[in-house]
Amino acid sequence: MKQYSLIIKSNKLYLLEIYLKFLQNLSKIYNFSVVAKFLPKKIIKFSVYRSPHIFKKSKEHYQTCWYTYVIYIDNLTNINLLKLFLTNKPTEVICKIKYIG
Repeated sequence: MKQYSLIIKSNKLYLLEIYLKFLQNLSKIYNFSVVAKFLPKKIIKFSVYRSPHIFKKSKEHYQTCWYTYVIYIDNLTNINLLKLFLTNKPTEVICKIKYIG
């Protein structure tokens, strides 16, 4: 039994949900199972000085949020579908595929 784990992450949640729906529709057509787990979002905060001179207390604060899904794919017989997963993903989605066994 072939099992793969697909880790997708992006800073836009709606892109991940669209990509997950795409994988679920493919699973219905090609008869493999998809189990998705949503990991907690990761928030990265940083600050930048407003002025390069003497006003050190004046800062601009920014943050980015990263959302992550771990998708487990079972009973995938056609390996060319993995290429299809990677070519049809949105450009702002980072994707990693691991073979579990």
